[in-house]
Parts: sequence; C-alpha cells; structure tokens
Amino acid sequence: MARCKKYQLGTLNPHPVTMLMKELASQKGFSMRFMIWFGIICMMSACSLNTGDSPQPTSQPTIASRQPSDAYFLSPDANGVYQVWSFALDGSQSQLTTWGSDIDSFSISPDESTLVFASGNMLYIRQNDIVREIVPLTSEHVQGQPDFSPDGKLVAYIDNGVWLLDISTLEPNLLMENIEASLGEESLNLDTMQYFSLPDFVDNNTIQVEIGIWEGVVPGFIDIQTGTVSESERYTYTDMLIMNADTLVVYSDTLRGAQPGLYAADRSNPADVREILPSGFGITSAEQTNYIIDAARVNDDVVRFIASWITIPTGNSQPMPQIGIIDFTLSTGQINPILVTQNDTHPMLNMMGHSLSPDGRYILGYQNATMADTAGGISEFTGGLIIYRVATEQVFTLDIPIRQFAWHE
Repeated sequence: MARCKKYQLGTLNPHPVTMLMKELASQKGFSMRFMIWFGIICMMSACSLNTGDSPQPTSQPTIASRQPSDAYFLSPDANGVYQVWSFALDGSQSQLTTWGSDIDSFSISPDESTLVFASGNMLYIRQNDIVREIVPLTSEHVQGQPDFSPDGKLVAYIDNGVWLLDISTLEPNLLMENIEASLGEESLNLDTMQYFSLPDFVDNNTIQVEIGIWEGVVPGFIDIQTGTVSESERYTYTDMLIMNADTLVVYSDTLRGAQPGLYAADRSNPADVREILPSGFGITSAEQTNYIIDAARVNDDVVRFIASWITIPTGNSQPMPQIGIIDFTLSTGQINPILVTQNDTHPMLNMMGHSLSPDGRYILGYQNATMADTAGGISEFTGGLIIYRVATEQVFTLDIPIRQFAWHE
C-alpha cells in the first residue's frame, strides 16, 4: 500500500502550533492571522472520543452498485452535497452515494465491498447495503481520515489519536493517543506535543502516520501488535516511502523548510537517515531553489519523484520554474530524468498540489483551485483536476469541484 495515495490529494492539516496559538488567542484575547502555503501537508490536534452505544443502522440512502473503478473522489451532487464518486481512466464517472449531508472523508475496502466515511461528526460504515453509525467523532479539529488495511479487516481513523476499528465486530480501540501541550500560566509544555494524522496502512501490522510536534511534522510508523511508534529524525525530513522489506526512502516536500534531497534509512531504524541523492538531484545546480514534491515506488529498487526548481537564465531573462520527473535506482545510484519541462506552458506547471499515483504512472494536480475548511477540520484544495500520464504525456481533465481524489489500490 503506497503512502497516502488513498487519501486526500492536496490536503493541508493545521499545524499543532497554529491551533495552540488559536487556543491562546481565544483565552487571552490575542488576534492572529495564519496563511497556509499550497502543497504543504501539516499536522493536527484533536480531542477525546466517546465510543457511545453499539452501532445502529440508518435508513439513509447509501452506495450504489457499480463496476470496479480506477479512483474515487468527493464532489457535490445536484443539491450541492459532497458525495463519493468513482472515476475510470476512460473519463467516465458516477455518483456512488446519496448521503444527506457532506461526506468529509472516506475509505473503500480493497475488494470495494465496504465503505467507511465520516460525516457530521460521526463515523459510518456501509456493509451489505446497510449503513450503520459506528462512533461519534468529537474532535474540535481534524477527525475521521479512515484507511482500510490491505486485508480489509481493520480501519484506522483519527480522533485525538489513532484508532482501530475491527470490521468483524465494529468495535473501536485506541491505538495511539495524542499528547496535548499544556496551556498553563507558567509555561507551555511544547516538547512533549505529539499529534497523529493521515493514517495509511503499509501492511496489515504497520500504519504510517504523520506526527505533529512543536517544530513541524515528521513521518513515523505504528506497530499494531506492540503499540509502539518509530519516527524519522526530527526537524529535517518530511515524508517517507516504503521501498522494500528493509529500506525506506525519506525526502523533503514543498515549503516546509526541510533539506532538499533524497535519503534512505532502514525500516528497523528510521531515525538513522543517510543521504543518497543531494540537493540538485544530479541535473540542476545545488544553488538553485529546488525541492522534491512527491515520490512513488516503481519497484523494490527504483523510486520515482517529482522535483521542482527555479532556473536562473543568463542575461535579462526572467527566472523560469521547472518540474522534472526523475527515476533513481537505489542499488546503483543511477539517475534517469523521465521528463523535464522546457517551457512555462507545460500542464504540470499549471497544477497545484502535485501528487504521483502509487505506481508512479500518473501525476495529479488541481487547477483553478480554492482552499477551504471541511466540517472534519481539514483545509484542502477544491477544484478541477488534471491527470497527466507520464509515459504518453496524455492529459485527462475533470472540470468539476473535486476533493480527496484517491486511487483504488
């Protein structure tokens, strides 16, 4: 299962420090203004969960019968209510749900038989044409973000920590709890802050998460059996990709202030990171402004990434932004540029929130997008979608409001 490819494309979660400042502002009358940069996936804070009574069925309409799909997304129906839709690469799309209120986040099981979604501060499940309320979501900030395990037996979701839902019993269990910062008068206990978001199953026993700390966000793994979490070296790297049974690739994305370049680590010790491809990626000057936007696993030995940089021409020409698709072979260190934009009209330069498909064959991005907060506490892009096929340079466009585009894996 690839990192976060089943979840929101272009999602931004508020940084824990931002929410802490908002809390202080509300308590002490301070004013504050916060700007979120495009393409940054940050962390969140949440509140306690009440498991409530046993799940009860609801009579609201649910998911329609359908053929297997290439991807899913959220988009409004004729009444302006955000529903789950399916998408096929032949350009066809169909509405899968007719829910009475906006669906904020969702996940569909690997066999496409079960839908779990968050709507209106409640987590729901659809099985055998019946929708049931699972558990209230009481977080004041980010909540929901469900993700199925590869075998379809578990769902991880967020509400003041990481929870596991057993599909056979529909019983939620807390796996990893957030650590809130103290808001005492004497000082703020920031060193112990720890907020979890964006759960994504790597395998049936491992969940990759983003961990929010005072200085920023670090990627990490939760071992379900032991209930322990391991994280990358703090303050430096911002995302992680599973390459094989032994190796991780760690990289920095967009504007988080991390060190550009590609790094490797052993899965057994993700904090021990070593540089394998320095800033410049072997094709640009290290002095240029450059960073890695996203990465995908092509096979056990090859990672494909999207890189961006600013070319500074000689003379009086204006600086030109460029984007490249680059393959890097771990065992040999070979660099293979697949595509480098040569002008400012390339479709990749007109996207926001670039993301690779899990196999690296497609690049996704929003066009004419706006930023808005959902009821689940998530700030995210909403707009038309560009899907760019790397091998053929074919471009698909979806000119409808879209959130949370997710490939079926």
